Amino acid sequence: MRNVETALGQQQENGWFANNCLTRPDAPLLHTIGYALQGVLETGILAGNERFVEAARRGALPLLPLVSRRGFVPGRFYRDWVPASFSACLTGNAQLAVVCYRLHEVTGDAAFLDVATRLVDGLKARQKLDSGDPAIDGAIGGSFPLLAGYMTAGFPNWATKYYLDALLAQDRQR
Repeated sequence: MRNVETALGQQQENGWFANNCLTRPDAPLLHTIGYALQGVLETGILAGNERFVEAARRGALPLLPLVSRRGFVPGRFYRDWVPASFSACLTGNAQLAVVCYRLHEVTGDAAFLDVATRLVDGLKARQKLDSGDPAIDGAIGGSFPLLAGYMTAGFPNWATKYYLDALLAQDRQR
């Protein structure tokens, strides 16, 4: 609870969390934004703390209009939610989908369901299925395009882990 209180002390009125990235504090990755949102949200749900849930909702809301119809969202943001990247951080996409599915479950707001579904559909289109390498098939790349800024040319296991979390969350919506 104290950790979430500390995090909320870093949250601006527009939902953005300061000091939320080790590599570029001025423009955090969607991955670290996703960590913050999910941690605050799940703590709020488990503790029955509506203020925490509202803080997560406030942090997710500015991202909703930035997710394209095809599930693309930039991988970094400045404090005013202006994109700081032309590429996507696919780990962050999956994390945001999980957060949006959970916010839909808690709030009933269909906008979260719509965005989560677009994000997951976008990830499905980017999942590597036919590389011929069993170590890669089924994986999600770090970035889209693959040679972009996050885990360049890599398939981090945590990207696929969050993708699976998002698929499970999507399945719970049915």
